[in-house]
Amino acid sequence: MIVFIALVGCVPGVIVLFALLPARKAAATAVIATWLLLPPLGINIPGLPDFTKLSAASLGIMLGTLFFGSGHILAFRPRWFDLPALLWCLCAIASSLSNGLGLYDGLSLSLGQFLYWGLPYFFGRLYFCDLKGLRLFTTAMVVGGLSYVLPCLWEIRMSPQIMGYVYGFSTWQGTRYGGYRPYVFFKTGLELGMYMTAASLAAWWLWRCGVIKRLGPFSFGKTALPVLLVTTVLCRSFGALVLLVVGVFLLWASTRFKTKILLWALVFVAPVYFAIRIPNLWSGDQLVDLIERYIDPVRAESLGYRFKCENALVARAVQQPVFGWGGWGRSAAYWDERHKDNEISWVPTDGLWIIALGLNGYVGLVLLYFMIELPLILFLCRFPVQLWHHPQMAPAVLAATLLGLYMVDCLVNAFINIIYVSLAGGLISVVPAQLAIRPRKPREHGTSGRGIDPDRCLNEGSSPPPIPLAALSEVKLADRYRRLGRTSKEGGQLRETQAAWRQALEIFTRASVLDPANLDLRRRRCDCANDLAWLLVCHPDPASRDSASALALACEVVKECSDCEAYWNTLGVAYFRAGDLRSAIVALERALELGGGENPFDLVFLAMAQARLGNAEQARLLLDRTLSYKEQGHAELDRFCDEARSILAVFPDGTAITP
Repeated sequence: MIVFIALVGCVPGVIVLFALLPARKAAATAVIATWLLLPPLGINIPGLPDFTKLSAASLGIMLGTLFFGSGHILAFRPRWFDLPALLWCLCAIASSLSNGLGLYDGLSLSLGQFLYWGLPYFFGRLYFCDLKGLRLFTTAMVVGGLSYVLPCLWEIRMSPQIMGYVYGFSTWQGTRYGGYRPYVFFKTGLELGMYMTAASLAAWWLWRCGVIKRLGPFSFGKTALPVLLVTTVLCRSFGALVLLVVGVFLLWASTRFKTKILLWALVFVAPVYFAIRIPNLWSGDQLVDLIERYIDPVRAESLGYRFKCENALVARAVQQPVFGWGGWGRSAAYWDERHKDNEISWVPTDGLWIIALGLNGYVGLVLLYFMIELPLILFLCRFPVQLWHHPQMAPAVLAATLLGLYMVDCLVNAFINIIYVSLAGGLISVVPAQLAIRPRKPREHGTSGRGIDPDRCLNEGSSPPPIPLAALSEVKLADRYRRLGRTSKEGGQLRETQAAWRQALEIFTRASVLDPANLDLRRRRCDCANDLAWLLVCHPDPASRDSASALALACEVVKECSDCEAYWNTLGVAYFRAGDLRSAIVALERALELGGGENPFDLVFLAMAQARLGNAEQARLLLDRTLSYKEQGHAELDRFCDEARSILAVFPDGTAITP
């Protein structure tokens, strides 16, 4: 009864969480809290997937998003890289149809895939789709690990009893290495060990990169981090500890030697394993002998048994190689020999990969692999390794490493984990242009730092390309004019600001002629042109605006650097001021896409454009979303919000007007 109350009550509880917290924080809290606190049991529903903590979390977050965060859904845009996740959720239909099980059976299985995989991935795309979101989520993982320290230590000393006290049942399966192995609210000690490993790796890496520095008045590295690491070791999960050591080595060595080779190797571990194990090119006996001789005979025996089971399951799976056997235990294999009770026993399944192969064939196995590993592959292609140590980049590097390690763990275990699936959805959305964005802490649009392109990407450890001596003095003069313009803007002297920035832009243009291939000069000129264009379209005095000149500058800058969110934002505002509302919406939506859908400067002008087109309801939703990210006292953004309110107040019924 308590299990039923906990699982069913989780859904309204998560909705209340969304009512009390900003949507992004509520989503991160809900994912971690449900995974750590709900029991590892399910409620059987005939004809539908079992209602488990994965189902409860997915439904609760989805309903909370619909009720209190619908703006995130409106801003969502599907991309080509979402196909593996979508097809993985739908491939159960093909498996059922190819086995003659019927469409209803396929739809039921596909519904389970959406609840366990599709929705968590979607939440990652909605809420953790930029560097800020990944930082929040990985920090929440660390907090979850710290919250488990005392329960783990108690069970290490007293034996696993917390599950019994709270939910009335226990899954304890004995001691390990001469002591108790904690379970808390997980099904197995290994599953708990894997979470503590992920939390410890996250804590160490975020601390090392300067993302987490203190825990209240105490140094994080001297207090919480050692306690978390020691607790993880005491959990007595050998496989999880091996992955922790591997993860630490990969992160340290990759940034120390500035190489992507190690993470690329991690990408190929799983496909190489598939290639040698499915045709049984490698039996695994050598590894078993090595572990038995140098590590632990018990672990060696367990691993050898897993390899034996894999051989039997693969032999069954390849009989239906394309879409697999579907559900109802049709992919199960059975031992040839009989037990003493004269009953044939089935072969246990451990690895998630072999389950996917048996249920959904090669198609399902490939889709599962790319759903987990494609975010890591795109990350390696998008970001230079020289940036990985930067505090802004640290959560993305951590997410990439955790996904690679999770895929390795799926070779021997079958833990469907909402945390990793959400990380996959978040990481796959991260692009280099986000390195310059502070989505929930807006700054003056005209200041430097928001218009950064992928060529420079905030790499604090590197120096910009050298500027030719012939142009160096002029560039210094242009920089002085830019600083003078900013000072004048802060003092409210906008006429002087405009004159100074025009002079700076002219000098940067002359200097660029001397060295047209210099990336630093290109960047400085684009930033200056963007600042000037922004001032021309957003001058507090409408009579002083020059939308035509601003539009020409913005088009030129976007053509020069098409991956910078700030430049697209300026272009969208320039189109809006010029009266081309549909072009404005296209440009602003492109800015939202590059920025992860959370910059209030994009949202507020998108709201005004929709309002002027007559879409009042959508405009109100966008304005509400702007206000959820806006800080108090930001004068420029306050002015834009007042302008949007005035448009909606004059045309509350959505009557379209022409600006």
